[in-house]
Amino acid sequence: MNRKLLEDLHQYFEQKDNKTGAETSFLNRLAEELPYFQVTATSRDDLQRQGFDITDVDDEDMRELAKRLESDYCEQLYWISLDIIAQQGLDIPKHICPFCGKTADSYDESDKTFYCNSCSNSWEKLEPTGRFVKVEHPDNSKFYSECEVGYDCYNSEDNGAMYVPENFYKAHENKEPLERRIFVPVQWPESQQYFELQHESAKKFSLCEPIEHGKSFEDFDSQAIWVPISLIKKEQNGNK
Repeated sequence: MNRKLLEDLHQYFEQKDNKTGAETSFLNRLAEELPYFQVTATSRDDLQRQGFDITDVDDEDMRELAKRLESDYCEQLYWISLDIIAQQGLDIPKHICPFCGKTADSYDESDKTFYCNSCSNSWEKLEPTGRFVKVEHPDNSKFYSECEVGYDCYNSEDNGAMYVPENFYKAHENKEPLERRIFVPVQWPESQQYFELQHESAKKFSLCEPIEHGKSFEDFDSQAIWVPISLIKKEQNGNK
């Protein structure tokens, strides 16, 4: 089905009041189709363009042709084309192997597991937590830097310190991070209370890092600040 038509039909029935049972059932069927995006479609015009006589070609012939074309494409070129176009054409990133730093080769939805052919390791999919682990000392952050995972830290005495996504850190280190190492990039307007600490408590403010440079500035914009989770908890508990 044409994507725009699918979305229009779904929106129409979703907003319709007093839907009948049949309309609700149809809406559910439309919703099940929304995650899928059509690659192409074939028609009798395509056959005719290639010189075929379409006089006696019926709908059953077209359905069988479409089925075989789909099978042929999926078996031969689909996955190769998807990899090339997604990575090189659209810059869609792949998951990074937390063991060797190469990109994941496959994912098994049934057991939520990624696989890496480069090092023959597998790892469980861990959802992003929105929290980051501050990794210091060049030797500790080197792997993450080479993988281009995380964000540079600019207020550490250790050159090369980084803020690494908590889920990736746990997969690579196979351990829980220390709470004092966990930070959250707090954005405006929630960040205002932490910027005000520079006038209220220099000690607390020194624990934070305003986001003013690099990739973190591009991703979180201005008026964002790295705040340790321990300070966030104290502020939420009224400094108790």
